[in-house]
Amino acid sequence: MIVAIARRFLTRVSIRKDRIGAARGNPRALFNLGFLYADQLDPPRLDEARRWYEHAAEAGHTGAMVNLGFLLAHRLDPPELARACRWYMRAANAGSTRAMFNLGFLLAHTLEPPRLDEALRWYERAANAGDTKAMFNLADLFANKLDPAQPDEACRWWMRAAQAGENAAMFSLGVFAEKLDPPKLDAARYWYKRAADAGHNSAMFNLGYLFVRKLDPPQIDEARRCWIRAADAGHTGAMFNLGVLFAEKLDPPRLEEARRWYERAADAGDTDAMFNLGVLLADRLDPPRLEEARRWYERAAQAGHTRGAVALEGSQ
Repeated sequence: MIVAIARRFLTRVSIRKDRIGAARGNPRALFNLGFLYADQLDPPRLDEARRWYEHAAEAGHTGAMVNLGFLLAHRLDPPELARACRWYMRAANAGSTRAMFNLGFLLAHTLEPPRLDEALRWYERAANAGDTKAMFNLADLFANKLDPAQPDEACRWWMRAAQAGENAAMFSLGVFAEKLDPPKLDAARYWYKRAADAGHNSAMFNLGYLFVRKLDPPQIDEARRCWIRAADAGHTGAMFNLGVLFAEKLDPPRLEEARRWYERAADAGDTDAMFNLGVLLADRLDPPRLEEARRWYERAAQAGHTRGAVALEGSQ
């Protein structure tokens, strides 16, 4: 409460200070007023923010042009996409890498129909200026948006982004290598591991799946370590897979650990985990815990799980 009051007070002080600068035509003060009205007030005052961003943008402030474009495209209802595009274009032509990226995103993902050729051009300008997100999105366009796809170009940009530290690009290279026919599992493993070590949770999950499902012989211990890391970072699928691993893949099974991981996945909303937990409690534990199993079947059924509904009916 005290923090919120102090923040409101400081915001009012900043607004008064920047109004003085704005009255003198200071572009930075004009920009600051736009930012304060858009992002520091609760609720924001978007009409005021727009007015001050427009003044700053007309005075040549490229950051204001970018923020004005974002406000017009993503914060107004309905959005004003044509105007957003014009402001992004002005900022991009003034050298703003962020505007180049935002313009590529708007053209590829926000406009209907998308204008992919223009998006490619702006993403490439941002990428060549060192923007790793633009490199990644450019690769995604080549791989998933163009018809026909251009996988070689996609790989080239994913590689550039990965070498610049973009973990999503490392993950995409792993997926690409795994899906080749025949798959390049060593390359997939390498890129998944790099992405996982850089904090990409889905890469950690996929790496565990590769160890269990794609390698011969499977490397269960490696998969377990990967999935525990992913699960501890919140990956529900990893929690579920750990339940399956401890219940089905080990000899002898470790049912209490399987139960613990199924419960974590189920509590996070995974309906397959709810159903498997019911099966484990009813059919695998000695003595069975039928009332608990029925509760999990009921939760799964209420969430739309067909086998859970069948099991619930059979448990009555």
